[in-house]
Amino acid sequence: MNMTERKPRNRGDKKRGRFGGNKSRRRGKPSRTRDDQFRPNQKPRPREQVEPMEALEMEGIFGSLIPEIQYALKKEGYATPTPVQAQAISPQVDGRDLFGSAQTGTGKTAAFTIPLLQDLAAEKINPEGRHPRALILAPTRELAAQIGD
Repeated sequence: MNMTERKPRNRGDKKRGRFGGNKSRRRGKPSRTRDDQFRPNQKPRPREQVEPMEALEMEGIFGSLIPEIQYALKKEGYATPTPVQAQAISPQVDGRDLFGSAQTGTGKTAAFTIPLLQDLAAEKINPEGRHPRALILAPTRELAAQIGD
């Protein structure tokens, strides 16, 4: 057998390769699963509850954005933000991190994209070189295509 050829391993072989198998590198102990990380007696932390906003407050959220973004939002048909957008945009514009969860179709993509566009518009572009200005990770191709549009 040449050095470039490899003999395929059978399922019965002890060693499964660098990442395969169900054993961790530590002396045959099984690898930890996600369920092992949570203790059954541990109580979940309470989530911060946000009070619903009034209509004037919700419209003020879009009003606090730069004029170019306001124009683009009006052109796309946004009149008032959805509840998830109303709760998410202001903290992000203030520079705070955010974790949000909502059903499909509630405007989550716009909730993180609008503040990102506001930050990118305020940032000075370096004419010397091209560097990434934002990194957006999406779990599916469909969502990546939606974000790209």
